[in-house]
Amino acid sequence: MELFTLFLLFAFSVTGLTHIMVDSSIMLVLFRNPVKKYLPFLTGMVNCYQCMGTWCGWVLGALFMVLLHKLSVESLSGWVYGLIVLACGFAGSFLAQVGAYIIAYLEAGSIIDMKKIRTEDEED
Repeated sequence: MELFTLFLLFAFSVTGLTHIMVDSSIMLVLFRNPVKKYLPFLTGMVNCYQCMGTWCGWVLGALFMVLLHKLSVESLSGWVYGLIVLACGFAGSFLAQVGAYIIAYLEAGSIIDMKKIRTEDEED
């Protein structure tokens, strides 16, 4: 597996996982509601794309580093793996927020188009 392919897989994975954790109704019951109930100081984190993206990036970064190690793609020292996982968290924060902006933009555009279509139908 090429490194660029692995990067794309990470980028889409971290964005998707973050949106599942923040927006999914299943995660509302399984994750967000228990966090709000038992750890109320973390409520902001479970509703924030950047915060959750950071955590998802760290988790997926660690998993991808294990995958890289198993595939013997790179032979790196332990502290370099740690820095890469740290960077994956920061990248996850950015990617999740950008994904949220793109989704909001697409949804807003479809709502505007629906209003335009309704207005045209009413005029006919």
